[in-house]
Order: sequence, then structure tokens, then C-alpha cells
Amino acid sequence: MASSPFVNGKSRAERLREEKVEQRKRTRDLIDLLDPLVPLQDRPISSEKGSLKSRRTVLQLYEDTVAAIRSVKMGSGRHEEGAMQAGKERSVFSFFQRLDENLQASIDRCAIEKEYVVMGMMSSSFLQIVEMDTREWTIIRTSAGFCQLFQNLPCSSIVGERLPLLVHPHDLWTLRMQGKPRGPVEVQLSVFPGDGHACVRCELHPITAENSPSSLFFLQTVEPIPSMVSDTGWSSKAEFLSSLCGVFSFDDICSTASPWEVSSRMKLFGFPEQVQLSSSALLASESSRAVLEEYLALHGVELHRYGELPQVFSRILHWHLFFDVTAEGVPRFTMHVRLKLPEIAGCKITPWIKLLQVTLDGQPNLSGKDAEAQVRFYAQSNSPAGELHMTALYWLKGNEGWRCFHNRNWIMKPDRCRIFGQLFRSAQEDLYEFEHVSVRSGEVDEELLKNFLGK
Repeated sequence: MASSPFVNGKSRAERLREEKVEQRKRTRDLIDLLDPLVPLQDRPISSEKGSLKSRRTVLQLYEDTVAAIRSVKMGSGRHEEGAMQAGKERSVFSFFQRLDENLQASIDRCAIEKEYVVMGMMSSSFLQIVEMDTREWTIIRTSAGFCQLFQNLPCSSIVGERLPLLVHPHDLWTLRMQGKPRGPVEVQLSVFPGDGHACVRCELHPITAENSPSSLFFLQTVEPIPSMVSDTGWSSKAEFLSSLCGVFSFDDICSTASPWEVSSRMKLFGFPEQVQLSSSALLASESSRAVLEEYLALHGVELHRYGELPQVFSRILHWHLFFDVTAEGVPRFTMHVRLKLPEIAGCKITPWIKLLQVTLDGQPNLSGKDAEAQVRFYAQSNSPAGELHMTALYWLKGNEGWRCFHNRNWIMKPDRCRIFGQLFRSAQEDLYEFEHVSVRSGEVDEELLKNFLGK
């Protein structure tokens, strides 16, 4: 059977015609590339003017190319003989210098054009573009659309913050292992649009591949950003929030580090940690101080200096966690602390002392007294059913305003509380990871609610 003259539905004549069109296009592209690179030769004024940018004809370009190549060879020979004459034929150096200048001009034009494109992307309120120094994942500049994801933060601008402090602690290793990524990086990112907060899974797609430390990324959400819970929405969750309230005590078996150890490391950052605050509040009470000294004496430990307590302190410390909704419809979190001695020490219980009270919309600790340090709590609007997830961001005030240096995630369930996070100063420094687990050891103290919360 004879072979068909048609291939892919096209006849031989059609294929030949397309090949010729492609050849002519490639020839024109090569001529356009060659024209600015080849030096012009001297010609009479009456010579024919062509259509190229150099005002040469294609034939004149070929002639000048032959002359330039001959100049390269002759210039090389004269250089070896030491008899090169200035003003005569062009030398190897001048030819390649011209070549380099033209290439550099093209690169500069491309850089300028690229910068115009980047400026256009950065002005977009739709595109979520961010430029970061990937050595520390420091945000250098962002598009208007990316900024909108972080409106509910105390810093005047997200620029200057480090992305790892806005990434879920469990995904921090993903960033640290990337170096300068060449492909998409998937992480769970904390976003703070408007008055709400959510943790959403996102992909960071690199859109530049330069040798500089900074890179541009396009942020794409793998899952949609959930709608924020309205004030009326939180009010309807009051019954669920009440199921999370109660007395909790530290579980040193399920935890990976003691609160005392984490507190010591937080002090290196200049931040008063929860256990430090607890000890300060309790020692300010004479009754609590007396009970604590009595318990420590059983273990042969003396309370040498105000605020310094051994690790055993966390074993007798109780937290009363209470969640409610304000009149404005904002969820609120209140924590009280007390000491409860074991049976061997007489089962003594100290009065409750208020440690902190915060609304879960990012407002600072209402009972905090340190103007240079803040912790802000945010309720995650996309918490799983039966759980309340919170993000706590820790801030220090410097010369350039507030800067975040640490974040933690809280997972509240009716029977337990999990707190986990990492401490680090730089991407090159080893991570200090921890998880605190507290279990419910008692129900809500109704007398405490009447005295302190007016219920």
C-alpha cells in the first residue's frame, strides 16, 4: 500500500512552505542579533542605505562581518609582531569590547524592564507577591495583596519581619531545609486579614532565579482563606468555649521540656515568660510565698532570691483557664494561677492570682505592665470542630517599632491543653523545640468567677 503524501493532515507542499517561513524567521532573528554586534566599516556617502537599524543592507552586514573577522586574525598577528597601528583595522580588543558593551546594554535594558514588571506586580492588590532574603527569610518588600493578609499585626509594616515567625511551628523545618528554593515550598502560614486570623496551607512559588540572596515569590493558597468569625458567630460559640474552661496542671510525662526551662531561655530574649510571671505574682503574695517556702523546705531547697525557683515549682502550679465572650462579641481568655501542695505536704492551696487577660483578636495583654514587650493572642477562625486553636505572637519594641521574635500555637480541648513552639535567633542557629501539655485536673472554680469575673 502506497504511503500517504499527507503527514499530520498536511501535504508535502504545505510542510515545505512552513519550513521556508521558519527558516526566513530564523534568518531575520540572526541578522537582528548580529547587526548591533558587528562594527561599521567606512563607506562612501553615496553608498546604499539599508533597512537594518545600523542603516546597512544585509549584504553590507555580511561584508562588515567578514572584515571584522579578518580584523580579529590580522590584529592577533600584529599583536604578536608588536606592529599594530592605531587608527587602522580594528583590533581583537576593540571588537570584543564593543561586543561586551552591546551585551551589557542588553542586560541593563532587561534589568530595567524587569524592574518595571516587578513594580507593577508590587502595586497589585490582587497578586500576593513577596520578595525575601532567603538566608533568614526576611521580608524585603511585598505587593499590596500580600500586605492585606497581615493587616491585624501591631508592626507598622510586614517588611522586615521574618517569615519563619509567621509559619506554623511544625512547618519551620521545611523552610530551614530549603536554602534558596528552585521549586514551590508548601507551608502552613498564619494570616491576619482584617480583624481575624487563620492558619492556611500555602505554596511559595519562586519566580526569579538570580544569584543574589533575595528572591521573588508568588504566594498561592492550597486551601481557601476561611471567612472570619463574626462577633455574633463567637457569641453563638459561648457554650463550646465554656467546655474548655477549668483547672489544668502540668503533665511532665507528655511534655518535652519543663516550663521552667523554656522560661530561662525566653529570658535570654529579654521577655518575661509565663512561669517567671507566675512566680513573681505568687511571691508577691505573703500567703503564697509562705506555702512555697514550706514546700521547698521539704525538698531541702531554699528560696535564695525573688523570682528564682527550681523546676519542682511547675509540679505544684495550677492554671485556671477561662474563656468567654465580651459584650462586643470578642472571645476572651483569662488565666489565674495558684499553688496546690501534694498530700505529703498537707494539701495546702493558695488563693488564685490573676496572671493575664487577653481578647483573642490580637489586642495586647490587658494586665501587662511591660511597655517594651507584648504577647498577643489570636483565635484561629478555622479551628477543627471540638477544638480551639490559638496563635500567640511575642513582640519586643525596638528603635524601629515592634518586631516579632517568637510564636506559639495553643490547642485547647475540654480535657487538655497543648502549647508548642520553637526558639531561635537566626536560620543558622539550632532550633530549641518544646511542647507543653497540661491536663484538666478540676472544674471551673465558681467562687473565683464570682470574685474576679463578676459572674
